[in-house]
Amino acid sequence: MKEERYPCWEWIFAAAMWAAFCFLLLWMHYKAYDTLLLADDISAFWWITILVPAYPLSRWLLQGGTSQTPPDRNSIIVRLYTLFWCLIPVSCFYALLTEPYRLAAWLLAAWIALFIPLYLCRRHRGPAAVGLLFLVGLAVTVVFLLIVQPVSVARAEQMVQKAGYVGLYRFDCMEFYQSVRFERVLGNGEVIRCTMPAQRDPIGYYGFYAIKDSKGYCVVVSAARGQIEVEEPQAQQAPAQSIEEII
Repeated sequence: MKEERYPCWEWIFAAAMWAAFCFLLLWMHYKAYDTLLLADDISAFWWITILVPAYPLSRWLLQGGTSQTPPDRNSIIVRLYTLFWCLIPVSCFYALLTEPYRLAAWLLAAWIALFIPLYLCRRHRGPAAVGLLFLVGLAVTVVFLLIVQPVSVARAEQMVQKAGYVGLYRFDCMEFYQSVRFERVLGNGEVIRCTMPAQRDPIGYYGFYAIKDSKGYCVVVSAARGQIEVEEPQAQQAPAQSIEEII
């Protein structure tokens, strides 16, 4: 049996949706939310964006070939494969229920819910189906942002400035996410000491060294709750400096 050939519009649609999805999420993750949006799921994101288009591409490369003999449904490999596909939806929806602030859980749950009928329908296993998956990914991402409304790094800076702070120096405090208290050395050798919020933020934090009333402060902003969580004055090691001197 000959492999069916897919029309050109399906490849264009799939490529456009794939490019739009990758651009949107990568821009938001690295630029708008300063690596907080996907956090530990960025590796899984790369695997998904690479492996999902591989299926229709492999079929395109095999166009004109003959189909393989169907495997024995009673074989151990087929049964393990079936069990694997049964466990994935359960795991995805469990992650969505237990971690509702995790964008990756939203995406995987939506993709699994859409993938099962697409896979069972033999007429929709081509590039158009892949384009539809990424289109749904775009829609789910927009819905997630509208519902959760995480604070972007630009908005966090505005919140700190409105609180009366100047000379903001952004530093990464997410590596101390599980810590109660941490110390970090700034660019000029000065040490900033800060206490993390008692209530953990489900998305993450933005950390700033800022100056207020000629004193240095550690300011921590919650991304999910959208508020300043910590305003901790620093030990007066030296007169407060401008941000150019600190960096």
